[in-house]
Amino acid sequence: MSFSKQIIFLIILLFLCISIYKDLNDNRRELIKLSNFDQENQYEVIYQYVENGDTLLSIVEDINDQNNFDLDIDIIIQDFKSLNPFVDEYHLMPNERYKFPKYTVSDQ
Repeated sequence: MSFSKQIIFLIILLFLCISIYKDLNDNRRELIKLSNFDQENQYEVIYQYVENGDTLLSIVEDINDQNNFDLDIDIIIQDFKSLNPFVDEYHLMPNERYKFPKYTVSDQ
């Protein structure tokens, strides 16, 4: 192999290693952050795939037990937007995975 091909191969290998390292560290930080409850809003993050006909409200109602407490639609939308900042909450794509809030009942 010529010297220039070896240099190009090493550069590509270096970029690949850097990319893998960054991906692993970013995902690890996100998992650590999402593994805890959001203390302010008191919800746990649930990953859920969307099926045809699903809406934000229908999925949140399925995840949360509606018999325990009432959910405010504005808060659901706000929490969903904070978990999925680049997603239009009114146009969820089927077969895509999103983060949804699973609310906890506070003893107040």
